Amino acid sequence: MGAKTGDRRLSLSEAEFLGKDDERRLRTIGAVNVTDVAFASVGTISSAGFPPVKSKQIAENACSSLPSTHRGSSLTGRRKLRGKISTGCRLLDSALSGGICTGRVTDVYGASGVGKTQLCLQLCVNVQKLRSGKGEQLAAIYVDTAATFRPERLVEMAQSAGMEGEGVLKKVYAYSARSLERQVSLPRMIQEVSRRLPLGLVIIDTLTENFIYQSSAELPLLQRQLLLAKHLHELSDLAVERNLAVVVTNGVRALVEQGGVEVEVGGSATRYGPHLHLRLQRIQGRRIATVMRPPFQQVCLNIGTGGIIDC
Repeated sequence: MGAKTGDRRLSLSEAEFLGKDDERRLRTIGAVNVTDVAFASVGTISSAGFPPVKSKQIAENACSSLPSTHRGSSLTGRRKLRGKISTGCRLLDSALSGGICTGRVTDVYGASGVGKTQLCLQLCVNVQKLRSGKGEQLAAIYVDTAATFRPERLVEMAQSAGMEGEGVLKKVYAYSARSLERQVSLPRMIQEVSRRLPLGLVIIDTLTENFIYQSSAELPLLQRQLLLAKHLHELSDLAVERNLAVVVTNGVRALVEQGGVEVEVGGSATRYGPHLHLRLQRIQGRRIATVMRPPFQQVCLNIGTGGIIDC
């Protein structure tokens, strides 16, 4: 493979495992560099005219060429620095091994009204109970793509926790991202902000909103899927490098052809992009949170005036 330095993206023409015809075909699905190919699904690559075996080989070669390897000792050191943000529910914190972890992307998904935004607001309060290595109170960035941010609710939660509401609100930086262009530029902006502020949490509520409503005439579905995968990859890099808890929310859709089974919006990009998935549901009038990793623990929680509480 060709030499790679820093975070420079290896272009398709520089990839030794791709021929000129391969490069031309990959550009038809919106791929510009090797990172694009690495985070595209095999199905997306196949749609460029490659047979399945060739598509899988291209994906594997692209992944192995990414300049993202680290010494195991450095990764162990980072893990020791990770903090845990309480959800407000002791049972859920226990299922999450202490709470929402910094240095990771956590995906909170479920139908409308199950409490995704309420949990995000609670995390914005609780992250301020943590401190940076310099003893500074940690702040949060709340990226609002669907007009869900409620400052008055945040103040209510803070006061219930015995904190000064307006003081807590000053440590939450709300950012409206109502277009795809603004959203995909976020990781770079947050990277810069995190160098100036003691940042501990980034919320994106809702992750797929702008990707869904982008005109298909402007951006075909396959390219949107590729762009979403890249976005999650950059958020993952941001979480790891800056030791931030990145929490994204997402909706579900029903598969009519499978009897109405609910699946998360976003396909393979949201299935494989985040480090951890947390599903929220309402079952027989109860709020249920499921940690979607073995042993798939389910806990009951409530939402009261003061925020997330034990069932």
